Amino acid sequence: MDNQEEGLLRPQDIAPRQGGFPETMLVCFSNRMITLLGKRYPVKAIGSHFAGVPLPIYSFSFKQQEMGIYLTCPGAPASAVFLEETISRGAKRFLFFGSCGSLDGKATEGKLIIPEKAFRDEGTSAHYGAQGDWVTVRSAGTLASLFKQMEVPFISCPVWTTDAPYRETPSKIARLRALGCLAVEMECAGIMAVSDFRNVDVYQFLYTSDRLDGPQWEKGETKEAKVLSVALEAAAMLNSCATECNKRVF
Repeated sequence: MDNQEEGLLRPQDIAPRQGGFPETMLVCFSNRMITLLGKRYPVKAIGSHFAGVPLPIYSFSFKQQEMGIYLTCPGAPASAVFLEETISRGAKRFLFFGSCGSLDGKATEGKLIIPEKAFRDEGTSAHYGAQGDWVTVRSAGTLASLFKQMEVPFISCPVWTTDAPYRETPSKIARLRALGCLAVEMECAGIMAVSDFRNVDVYQFLYTSDRLDGPQWEKGETKEAKVLSVALEAAAMLNSCATECNKRVF
């Protein structure tokens, strides 16, 4: 099977390019993030994805920079589809930020997580040419450098991407921990495979919302306002850096 061959149905058939579309896009998994952002800054709907109901894409200004944000759906298949369609509209770089389950609460406590590579326990990445057990996150070093500048506590580590959150069994958790994974989530392998296939910059960080390192599942708490602030600052730095690089090129 040729994974470099273009599909008959193309993203631009569903989501044609839009003039003036933001080049830097934040992607979240909780509508509360959109609500929090709207309370801080004016947002404007500039399009939508469709998942049974329309899910708006918004533009907004932060530190005199125009950026965008949208709510994606859990799981690699939906996140990959929305990513493809947003690339088609004109976005060039993406910062995904969402929750995950900690496989080692002591290692991740009080820290954001930057995936370095993702164990492929989902199906989407194979359709974008991913081979082997892992997808490398080529943007991890850049995001880690930004977090250091921002003095944000974080840990860089492998993560486990699954399609089946209710099948995170003790034996699987033990096996993935032995491979170095400190968190489990549902998108990283898929969206990073799209990133490689489409040659766009996709960044991702995670925040823990629960723990799976004990005899029972344990729900945690998320400080969403702080997480959103980190995402905004990091996205602005990525956007500013890209703008400056383009100025030097031209």
